[in-house]
Amino acid sequence: MSTNIIPSVSLADIGLSTPTQVNKKEDSQSADFLQLFVTQLKNQDPLEPEKGADFLAQLAQFSTVEGIKNMEQSLTNVASALSSSQALQATSLVGKKVEVLTNQAMLTNGETVKGSMVLTERMDNLRMEIRNANGEVVKTYEYGSQAKGDFAFSWDGLDSDGQAVAPGKYTLTATGSVLGKETPLNTYVASNVESVSINKNGQALGINITGLGQVSISDVKTIS
Repeated sequence: MSTNIIPSVSLADIGLSTPTQVNKKEDSQSADFLQLFVTQLKNQDPLEPEKGADFLAQLAQFSTVEGIKNMEQSLTNVASALSSSQALQATSLVGKKVEVLTNQAMLTNGETVKGSMVLTERMDNLRMEIRNANGEVVKTYEYGSQAKGDFAFSWDGLDSDGQAVAPGKYTLTATGSVLGKETPLNTYVASNVESVSINKNGQALGINITGLGQVSISDVKTIS
């Protein structure tokens, strides 16, 4: 009974010279493919050798993997650049007043709470309730019917009886009717920017608002 003996194959045996030390970043793909190529030649069945098309397909797979890695690195670089640019732009907001998406309003002595709503269509029975920390309604505004677009509002810090309420945090609840159906509405409240927080792990950049804490810069509607 005869035994097929597979000879040891070196790079010289297949007409290739021993590669010089490769640059890991630039030539890792070629080095890995050559190692796979030689290993397959050593272990292939002489009666059913690998076809050239198979090797080309493997090389294409290597190129695809390398391309994906390069793309991931490029996207990482772009994200880093955008994050740095966003951070620089955000620092210019410190000390300014912005309208941010929130239903909380910080009332201070002598200041009027201002903000707006975005009406995506004509609203009937537009109204806004202002509640204190105990959930009690201290003031209700009835705005009636309003056209589509931005609607500005303000609160002078007085309750329904015209008396000044205590400074602190209040909750705004806005609603409007569309074809007889009551719809909750988002409110944007004007507040001062105290500082900027550069968050990590891919989180959105945050800005710290007086009395309201940190909000995402993506929630900013207007800057003044």
